Amino acid sequence: MRVDNWFTDFHAVTIFGYPLLLPIAAAIVLLLISALFTMMLYKINEQKQIKP
Repeated sequence: MRVDNWFTDFHAVTIFGYPLLLPIAAAIVLLLISALFTMMLYKINEQKQIKP
């Protein structure tokens, strides 16, 4: 049976001296970028609204 390397190997990245699995690190980076982008959109939208 042939098994892809995706399921047999794992990759880790070192962040501040701690090993972290690559999918977890990618999810954390994605969440941080999404939060930053959401805050930027909120600030831009707040500036464009008409103040009563």
